[in-house]
Amino acid sequence: YIAPQTWASRQWRNRRIARDVTRLACILPFEPSYFQARGVTQAEFVGHPLFESLEREQPNPDTLRRLRDDDKPLIALLPGSRRHVIETMLPLQLRVLSHLHAIGTSFRVAVSAVDEQRRDTVARTLDRWNQSHGATAGSNSPSPSASRRAAPPFEAEIATADNAALLTAAHLVLVASGTATLHVAHYRKPMIVMYDAGRVLRLPHRLFGRFVVRTPHLSLVNILAGARVVPEFMPFIRDTRPIARVAEQLLSDATWRGLMIRQIDDVVAPLETSRASHRVCEIATELLNGPFAANAS
Repeated sequence: YIAPQTWASRQWRNRRIARDVTRLACILPFEPSYFQARGVTQAEFVGHPLFESLEREQPNPDTLRRLRDDDKPLIALLPGSRRHVIETMLPLQLRVLSHLHAIGTSFRVAVSAVDEQRRDTVARTLDRWNQSHGATAGSNSPSPSASRRAAPPFEAEIATADNAALLTAAHLVLVASGTATLHVAHYRKPMIVMYDAGRVLRLPHRLFGRFVVRTPHLSLVNILAGARVVPEFMPFIRDTRPIARVAEQLLSDATWRGLMIRQIDDVVAPLETSRASHRVCEIATELLNGPFAANAS
């Protein structure tokens, strides 16, 4: 259950999978044909388990009311769920916002935290940013003595374990690459996908990346679409100004926003009707009642 993503890298593992796996339950629609062509004859798309939990997700009314209590567009930041990813990605996302501020874009900001522990990580990272930019508790505007082009401190709402409220209210989402992109897609929100793997990996990627990574797109939404539906800046980010320019366009261009939302809907709608857990249980029952049960007895 949940096939290794050998279609993206390390394709040599396919021989081992074909040898050792009887039934393969895939969570992405294109995976069965990929694995069947490589010897895994009983590969089947069962659906993505994420959408089963999202069906039950409800926004906190108080959080949603606070996030909507302003006419300025809300930019949601999803910097990841792991501490080191948050500490890398949140400053990059804030740097994008500082460029937006510098060109005169008006907005509010809120940050996602998956739980209380990660809320502390987000709060510390925000504090470090604000301290290095002139305040320990700032706002979406610079201090009166600061110039418009100065990177401002940000006073951000932290939505803890409440992406439902955050994504319902958001006008634009900056999201770290990963399963979270599908969470954003479920809410049909325009997004920019970001990830920086760090300086240590830049040279190896430059030398060997094209031999290892076998997909033209790196974010899940674009991989599923087979096209560049959402802007992606990864696996390395040297300059955040191009990201800010794209963000400004998405905030101001209603036609592009509408097109992106329709394309996202085309990608995720088939996933939302699947029942992955139920089908996997059926497959397990079939295996237990099949030839393996006879051999075991």
